[in-house]
Amino acid sequence: MFARWISGYFDHGDLSTRNPNILEWVLTSTSRPGTIYRMSKAEQDEILQFNGASVDIPCMQGLSAQLNAAYRKVLFTPEAMDLFSNMTVTYLTGEKGPAAQISQSWIIQDELPKQGVKTGVKMAPGINHFVHWDDPERAIDIFLECAQPK
Repeated sequence: MFARWISGYFDHGDLSTRNPNILEWVLTSTSRPGTIYRMSKAEQDEILQFNGASVDIPCMQGLSAQLNAAYRKVLFTPEAMDLFSNMTVTYLTGEKGPAAQISQSWIIQDELPKQGVKTGVKMAPGINHFVHWDDPERAIDIFLECAQPK
């Protein structure tokens, strides 16, 4: 069930409002089938795992304090800030991706500059969580665009 949901496309409201209430948190769009529905059974078998260890959500919830501490250590300690002083952190998400990705991009967009970290958010039009499977050539173009010096 998770693979069907995470690979779906979501019809959100006006993302420029940055209002979490306009995000579709549950239902995938009926306007375009999710990524796994356009894959053969052989492709699905190669990339999808349905065992208990394949979903990281329970780990993320149980380890949220540790993950947050690691995130802050990597980006906000004086040593990291000094070591990566010229680095720009780019958060890439798709405007048709799951709501959590989009809301997280807004948080990062607000938080990182306050901490002195150069940041950019790339909200790619029309893509979901799996652009690298749906449109590999476009994914490479987007990745290269994000890697360009700002």
